[in-house]
Amino acid sequence: MGSAPAGRPTPAHHGHVPPEERGVTTLHDRVVERMAARIAGEVDQVGGAAHRVLGVSTGGDEAEQTPQVTAEVHGRMCALRVRLSVDYPAPVAQVTDHVRQVLTDRLAELADVRVRTVDITVTALRPPRSARREIR
Repeated sequence: MGSAPAGRPTPAHHGHVPPEERGVTTLHDRVVERMAARIAGEVDQVGGAAHRVLGVSTGGDEAEQTPQVTAEVHGRMCALRVRLSVDYPAPVAQVTDHVRQVLTDRLAELADVRVRTVDITVTALRPPRSARREIR
């Protein structure tokens, strides 16, 4: 019968540390941005947005790209700015409202982050799959 190594809780105390004594987890803005981009990209009828440099697109607004997200995180609150494309002829307002709701719900569930605002810019309406040009 020995004691636990110095600085480590004994088995009797394991799992019984009050929440206020467990420490703090801090999420960097970039972590929330990547999570939000992935979540938004999983929503039906949503596609990616091209990166821009000085307002000029550096690529097409393709489905294979993920939406672009910037986040401002303050403690457990955040504000998001999202750039994405929407499949035509999907109703843009309904799709963007759904994206806002999914982002709010999933970030709360996965990261315990409360989303204060979600500003969405639709950068393109993507043609239906059958109308998209393919290189053969």
